[in-house]
Amino acid sequence: DAGIQYVYNEQEWSGELLNRIMDCCERYGIKSIIGLPLNNKEGAMGLVRQTMNHPACWGYNLKDEPAIEEIGYLADLRESIKNEAPSNIHFTVNLLPNYNFTWEGFENIELDTYSSYVQDAVGLIQPDTLSFDYYPMRGNMVIEDRIFVYYLKNLIELKERCEQANVTPFLLCRALPGAV
Repeated sequence: DAGIQYVYNEQEWSGELLNRIMDCCERYGIKSIIGLPLNNKEGAMGLVRQTMNHPACWGYNLKDEPAIEEIGYLADLRESIKNEAPSNIHFTVNLLPNYNFTWEGFENIELDTYSSYVQDAVGLIQPDTLSFDYYPMRGNMVIEDRIFVYYLKNLIELKERCEQANVTPFLLCRALPGAV
């Protein structure tokens, strides 16, 4: 037993491949978090109908790193799924972190704007879990001070907002170069 509890299925996986993956998950007692097609409500609802009654289906990642302007769409998508899916289906969103890497280097989102972004995601989408992925390790395996400080601020912001809304936070963090 490796202790694996959840598998995240990419939004590109559908049809027979996804069915085989979910059957394998069921065989080993692993729950599947299904990534939905990006900005395609009809496609997302089709995937939900295909998977919502499978015993391995934990629920859906509504979007990976949504922009601020996508929060309303995701709230609407969640409501549409909730109206069709069984009551044991869960919802998650993997938010943007509080930094943005550009070709020029490190730039950060203003932290008050980021706080509003997290608050809107929690309040409007109403997910069961909320996450962000963060990559403090750089190619040389050194955690840069400025990145680590923003990582801690990001973690605290997510924790506080999730506690206020009774949402479970979780974190994806790169431990090795090229791995998440």
